[in-house]
Amino acid sequence: MSVRVYVPVTSPLLATLVAEGRLPGPLRAHAVTEALRDGWPEADEESWEYAALMAAAADSAALRQAGDVPRRYVVAADVPAADPVPGEDPPGRRRSGRGVEERRSRPRRHRRRRGRGR
Repeated sequence: MSVRVYVPVTSPLLATLVAEGRLPGPLRAHAVTEALRDGWPEADEESWEYAALMAAAADSAALRQAGDVPRRYVVAADVPAADPVPGEDPPGRRRSGRGVEERRSRPRRHRRRRGRGR
């Protein structure tokens, strides 16, 4: 069974993924963890995954350096295993499963769908 992780990246790291087909690691990522499930029992799997995705997006914005494209990039990857590590979410946000060390990743390439959403 694999674990879906959400890896916050910057534009240079995303360019590395496109050029080389992989990300250098290990990397910190977000995922749905037991701590998230326990801390938000009324939610469902989709809500937990969305919380982990949004936490990774917030981290992506925080990782930007001068000269980076002002975008939030998140790579979703299914990995064979991930080791939870201690970490805290920013104040005011539900626990998102922050602090997952990714062992190896084969990112799934998702294309942005047009005409959906906001």
